[in-house]
Amino acid sequence: MLQSATYYSTKSLQQKYRMLVVEPEEALAQILTKHLEHCGFRVFMARTESEGLMLLEQRGLPHLAIVDVKMALQPEFTFCKQIKQFTDLPVVMLVEQHDVPNLEMTGCSSVDFLSIRPLKTLELLAHVQRILQKVGNFAYLLDNYIEIDQRLSVNLATRQAIVNHQVVHLTPIENKILHILIRDAGQIVTTRVLLNKLALTSESYENGLTSHLASLRHKLEINPLDPQYFLSQAGIGYCFALMSRQ
Repeated sequence: MLQSATYYSTKSLQQKYRMLVVEPEEALAQILTKHLEHCGFRVFMARTESEGLMLLEQRGLPHLAIVDVKMALQPEFTFCKQIKQFTDLPVVMLVEQHDVPNLEMTGCSSVDFLSIRPLKTLELLAHVQRILQKVGNFAYLLDNYIEIDQRLSVNLATRQAIVNHQVVHLTPIENKILHILIRDAGQIVTTRVLLNKLALTSESYENGLTSHLASLRHKLEINPLDPQYFLSQAGIGYCFALMSRQ
C-alpha cells in the first residue's frame, strides 16, 4: 500500500505541505502520520484540542487539518470553529461509516471533506491531494512567519504581522482575508469567492469587504493609496502581489 501511495509524494515534497492531525486514538494517529509522512507531508500530531491550538501557535498554520469527528462532536471541542473564524484552513473530518453528522453540531459549518472510517488510506490521500490542488498555489512558504519581503512578514496563526520590525495586530476577518489572498498570491481572487469564504453575501457586506481591505492596506502597505501588496481589479476581485525577497 505504501508503494502505491508514492504517486502523491512528488508535489508534496516540492511544496513542503504541512498537515495537522488531531486524533485521540494513538494507533490511528500513528497510521495517519506514517502514511502522510511517507507521501512527503510534514505532519504535526495532536491528541487534544489544546495541543492542536498550541501547535498552531508554535509551528504556524498547516496547509490542511485532519480531525476526528468524535472529538468535534464533544461540546467542549471548539477547535474547528475557532480556526475557521480567522483562517480558511481546509479541514478533513474522519467519520464512521453511515454516521455522517450535522456539521453544525461539530462547531464547524464548513468542512472540506468527510472521510469514512474504517480508514481507506489511499482514498484519503487522494482527497487530500485534490483539496490542496483546489485551494491555492501556495506561492509563499507557510511557516511561523511567512516572509513576504524584507519589510513584511506575517504570522497567520497568531494574527500578527511584522512591518519594519514592528508588530501589527490583525482582526480575525482581516487575517482570514490575508490567508486566502496569500495562499493564491499572484492571482486574482474574485469578490464572489471572497464573500462566500467569509460567509458574506449582500451588497452591504461587499462594502464591508472593501472596508476590511482598506484596513489591511492601512496596516501593511507603505502607502495605502498606492498599494504594492493588495492589488484590486475593478469589478472582479483582489490579488496579493508576489514580492521579490531580494
